[in-house]
Amino acid sequence: MKRGTTNYLEVYKKKYKKRYRKKNRLAKLDCYCERKIFDIIGKVETLAENMHNNRKSLKRVIYKRLCLPLFLISLIPFCGLIYPLFFNAIFGGTHCHKGCTKHNNNGAHYNKYYLSEISEVEWNQIEILNKVIIFSLIIIVLLILIYLLIKVIKYEKLKSGKGKMNIKEYCHFCKDIFI
Repeated sequence: MKRGTTNYLEVYKKKYKKRYRKKNRLAKLDCYCERKIFDIIGKVETLAENMHNNRKSLKRVIYKRLCLPLFLISLIPFCGLIYPLFFNAIFGGTHCHKGCTKHNNNGAHYNKYYLSEISEVEWNQIEILNKVIIFSLIIIVLLILIYLLIKVIKYEKLKSGKGKMNIKEYCHFCKDIFI
């Protein structure tokens, strides 16, 4: 970017197509997502400028457009808790694995426990798969949130016209943005 221009963000947005053509696969995806995020932030800023007198409506619109989708995305890892709740693993199981030796037609064990069609080995494999899915979803959601924070910082950095910064200046800049 040239030093003589005052609005670095507009120049950065105008040169999008040129940058996009030069990049390959994953970099193109990053460039596309960055553009979408910058557009959303720009829309929120213009909305804030237009509704500067009505803060309650502004908050409602921002929560509806930004906070609700982010909140719903962050709830995705909790879908993995359906499995333990469904099979009462959290509150104490009332099922017995296939091939149980105590499960005959009479007795307290027969009346108290439900005989499942899944063997103990299969049950353990399902539990391991469930844990892998939960942890991978948590990592994916955290990476998405970190990516969004990085792009918000980049947007504010371009908007304010900051160039390269050392770590101390960068931390101070982030503190000014979020606090």
